[in-house]
Amino acid sequence: MNTITSFIILTFLAWLCAHSVSSYWEIREEEFSNSGPLSVNKKRLKTIYLSVLLFSPIFIGGIMPTMSTGAMRLMQIRQDNVTVHIATPYTNFVVEAGVNGEASPMGKEYLKFEKVDVLYTGPGKNTLLRFSNKNINTTKLTIPTDKIYIQN
Repeated sequence: MNTITSFIILTFLAWLCAHSVSSYWEIREEEFSNSGPLSVNKKRLKTIYLSVLLFSPIFIGGIMPTMSTGAMRLMQIRQDNVTVHIATPYTNFVVEAGVNGEASPMGKEYLKFEKVDVLYTGPGKNTLLRFSNKNINTTKLTIPTDKIYIQN
């Protein structure tokens, strides 16, 4: 339900911003084409339209985390509940946090961890992972991207 509400609000605000831009420019054209001053109502409308454009990002503040998370998932920068194979120097940190891994088919130097959330992977040399153990403790760990393999 939260996704549908976010979509409706975002669609309405996009329409409102487009209408505001269009109306604002119509008033500006009228202002420059007429030699006389604008009426008080036109000045108010111009101020309202400009205010809508400037303050609409504040109103969509509750929607932005949902949209940014969705965009990151589409670009596979963020992935949830994936299997991760991690090389040995970094497996020690995960095991110390209380998360047990299995032997990986990638070789002896790798351990396999399941149901891991990849919070960030992308153009850089590090990947941010979130592990959950049976005690419902979560651990975030940054691992070099070349020491990890993410399996969907």
